[in-house]
Parts: sequence; C-alpha cells; structure tokens
Amino acid sequence: MTPQQIEPATDTADVTATIEGYLAAYNMGEGPFDMKRVERFYCKNRPLMIAIPAAPDRLFLSWEDYSAAWSGMLANFSAFFFTAGGDLVVDRLDRVAWASQTGRSHGRRADGATFERSLRQTLVLILDDNGAWRIAQEHVSLVAG
Repeated sequence: MTPQQIEPATDTADVTATIEGYLAAYNMGEGPFDMKRVERFYCKNRPLMIAIPAAPDRLFLSWEDYSAAWSGMLANFSAFFFTAGGDLVVDRLDRVAWASQTGRSHGRRADGATFERSLRQTLVLILDDNGAWRIAQEHVSLVAG
C-alpha cells in the first residue's frame, strides 16, 4: 500500500485567528489570571505536551496538570502580558498546523517588581471534529537578549 500524499494547505487564516485569540486570552492585564480564559484553546481529549521556561524540569502531558501548575505560577504576578514579535509563521498539512513566533512576556510580579523576557514560542495545533483548532503541543523557550 502506498502512503497517501498530503499537500500543504495554503489556507492558514483560521489557524492564525486561533493563535491571535489565544494570545489575547493570555494577556491577563491587571489582576488575577483565570485559566478558564485559555482552556478552550487546548486539546483535552488526547495527550497534551507543554514545555515552558517557568517550569524547566516539568513536561506537562495533560490540560489538568498544566492548568494547575501554570495558574499557580501566574498567581505570583499582578500583571502579565505577552506581546507577539510580528513574525508568526504558520504551516499546515490537512488537520495539523505548526506555528512559530518570537515575542516577549512582560508585566509585574506580586511584589511590584517589573519583568520582561524575550522568548520563542512553537505550537502544534490539530483541527478537532467540531472544526476548531486546538493546541496539542506548546514549547516556549527564553531568548538570550
């Protein structure tokens, strides 16, 4: 049996819109962050793989683990923002898309100290049975600056 060839999809507008919505939801602004703002962007019915610099020794394999850990970490901030670097690249094959971009996380810790970190984010999204793009893998790494 010959493997089926899948041609790259040229339509990435829905993937890009999903990523833009996801980033907007992560910009908590002033006040406590509620993970309910972002949960709709993640796969919850299959394995999830997330690696973030805030927890370099952890690899999150489920929404529940990631949500609990990340909401605990975000409780240490009184303001949290992510600003995209304007260099988003999206590639798509059928029901899978890959995206990469630079950006910076910035804001204020609970003690009032400000912070800013340059980073690179890579996402793998899958198209679910309802036609929504969901994050299946996320990797964020700090960029030396």
